[in-house]
Amino acid sequence: MTNETFKIKSGYVLREIEGEFLAIPFAPELNSANIIILNPVSGLLWERLQTECTLPQLVKAVTENFTIDAATAQCDIEEFLQTIKENDMLE
Repeated sequence: MTNETFKIKSGYVLREIEGEFLAIPFAPELNSANIIILNPVSGLLWERLQTECTLPQLVKAVTENFTIDAATAQCDIEEFLQTIKENDMLE
C-alpha cells in the first residue's frame, strides 16, 4: 500500500459548512442522495485525495495538521481508504 496511489473518483465536490466537511456527489452516475459527512481528519484526506496521493503523503499531511503519531495515523488512514474503496469512491 506504500507505493500505491489513491484518488477520489471525479464527480464529488467537497464543501466545508460551519466546521463540517461534506462530500457531495454531483455526477449523474453517482447517487446524489448520498452526501458524505466527514470529520476534520477525513475532510483533510478527502481534500488531498482530489489528486493522486500515496499513503506516506497522506500520513505526513495528517501528522502535520493534527496531534497524532505516524503509526496511529497510518492505521486510521488505511481503514479510511479501505472504507471508501469498498464504497467505490476511489479511481
